[in-house]
Amino acid sequence: MKIIISHDVDHINVTEHIFKDLILEKMFLRSMLGKIMGRISWKTCFRRMSMLFYKRMNRIEEVMMYDHQNKIPSTFFFGMSNGLGMSYSRQTAAEYIVKVVNNGFDVGVHGIEYMSQDKICDEHDAFKEVTGMTLFGVRNHYVRFDDETFYKMNRAGYLFDSTWFNKENIELKNPYKIGDMWEFPLHIMDVYVCEEGGLEDGMEKTYKIIDEADAMGIKYLTILFHDYQFDDVFAPDLKCWYMKTIEYCKRNKYEFISYRDAIKELDVESKLL
Repeated sequence: MKIIISHDVDHINVTEHIFKDLILEKMFLRSMLGKIMGRISWKTCFRRMSMLFYKRMNRIEEVMMYDHQNKIPSTFFFGMSNGLGMSYSRQTAAEYIVKVVNNGFDVGVHGIEYMSQDKICDEHDAFKEVTGMTLFGVRNHYVRFDDETFYKMNRAGYLFDSTWFNKENIELKNPYKIGDMWEFPLHIMDVYVCEEGGLEDGMEKTYKIIDEADAMGIKYLTILFHDYQFDDVFAPDLKCWYMKTIEYCKRNKYEFISYRDAIKELDVESKLL
């Protein structure tokens, strides 16, 4: 079994949320509730509530450094549209895309639209224009999809998608093709397996999923970690969760692979069948 790591870029700078959405207000409220319920420390609570005075909200550079040190060919998904708390501009995204690509990592679209064929195509074409790339993948924000989404993504020209995710129960599936597009089901998402204040339980769930996937013959296990959580104070449990998950994969001799290299292997395998 091989491991595919990816990162959804939901936030870049604090200022993008001011007067545009309620992300900061929701984070403040969750911080207070977290402290009241004993899930976080006062230090973490105050750090989160003081975010308004910080410029940078992302931890892309920190995650790239960690992934590079651990030889993880991860993929970063950037938004080309706004919605559901993702409010940065295409210009801002483009600046970070250049940094990510220059550091040797792959990039794709963090999609907002999942119903309109025209809008799905608009996001695809905008990313193509911003990056100059012709083949790339997508994962939708909040992993939203309906019965027609993946067929529309295929028609838009995406190389692969990694949006399919069962929010109710972990469901392990191998990649499969929809037209010319490869669908890589998402298996493990940070916030779905590790709740704040529940690191030990989160690790137990994660190790169990990895072990079950290997036992049932999953060829490519997909893991999502949101970059802005890679912070010792803002999200100590989730940062620790990510590092422990990577360490577990390395300890068990799993190979890390990118979506693109996995597709090359799958295409060769398909031709041999």
